[in-house]
Amino acid sequence: MHVECSSARQRFGGRRGGWKIARARPGLDGRGPRSRRKSRARHGRKTRSRDRTEAMTKMFNDTAAATAVSATTTTLAQKSPVILLFAFGVAGNLFALFVLARSRRAAGNERCAFLLRCLATNDGIGLAGMLAIIVANVFWPYIRNELWTCRVLALWRFFGLGSGCVAVAMAIERWLALTRPSFYRTNITCILLKRIVFKLWLGIFCLVCMPFFGFGIYYVEGAEKCSRVRDAKEPLDVVYAYLHFGIGMIFCTVIVYMTLDITRVLCSKNSTFNNLNKFNSVKRIGNGEVATLTRREEKKFTWISLSLCIIFVLCWIPQMVSIPLTNFVQNQDSRQLKLFNKIADFLLALHLTVDPYVFVVQLLWKRTKRMTDEETNNSERTSCNASLLPSI
Repeated sequence: MHVECSSARQRFGGRRGGWKIARARPGLDGRGPRSRRKSRARHGRKTRSRDRTEAMTKMFNDTAAATAVSATTTTLAQKSPVILLFAFGVAGNLFALFVLARSRRAAGNERCAFLLRCLATNDGIGLAGMLAIIVANVFWPYIRNELWTCRVLALWRFFGLGSGCVAVAMAIERWLALTRPSFYRTNITCILLKRIVFKLWLGIFCLVCMPFFGFGIYYVEGAEKCSRVRDAKEPLDVVYAYLHFGIGMIFCTVIVYMTLDITRVLCSKNSTFNNLNKFNSVKRIGNGEVATLTRREEKKFTWISLSLCIIFVLCWIPQMVSIPLTNFVQNQDSRQLKLFNKIADFLLALHLTVDPYVFVVQLLWKRTKRMTDEETNNSERTSCNASLLPSI
């Protein structure tokens, strides 16, 4: 018995070693069945834990996506009136440019047609840019207060004041045509009007670029948000805001004075407007007749200019008044102040939207009326000639 045990210990390398070898033999990786079961259990727990983590992450992502979609839908519903207004304005300005391109280019209305094209182009680009910015802010809210977004918004101030430049040029052009007909005929040409409008636009562009060089405000670095001109707090920013206010009020004052004087001339029976018939431009027709641009043609563009200038003043004065009002009011979070600023912003957008429809409707209506009058005159002339023929 002793010999058998000793031989067994020698075969397995001793008692302890023998047990080790015996436990190591069943598995090729050096682990026994119990160790493998524990390993599989640990692996299963890790797999289940990872699956739960992935499921929770997916659930959180789905919840965040649903929340983002819900927030986008809510914002889109809130902004839909503004988006529709801007889209309506863009379509109107495109239609106005189409009508002006197809209109008859007579010598008497070339200057007015140029100013109307400038106004439609300026308003159309301004509205299209603001529409793109609003839609981008709705679908990508994180870009709302980015630095480059604030810079684009600051540059887009140009189109608001640019519309005022065209309105001023239009008012002065009509005022000279009615009150200084000789000077207007000899000195005011379409080339001169182009130079004046482009120089005014260049000056306004330099004004809106000043905040990029430290004079004026467009971005609050500490709060990391875009800022309006009227929200200025620093001395230089306040000076820039009042410079902006002063230029806008000069535009409004000039337009009001010219509009009142033009209205006085149009309503006066003995005005110099009657002298326009002396220098009406002519246009040859195929049969050799000479057709003149009568006083009615000049009055048509005069009333269009008056309508546009009046709309500009009514929509721009609240925007200008909001600048000193915001600086003087101590409580910036006042409900009345916020309501007034929203009304001022809405009127400015309404001005850019309504302009094309005002002069396009007037152009089409007056053109239709003129064609009807011409047909009536032709029929009367034909009947008169027929009555003068001798009867056979």
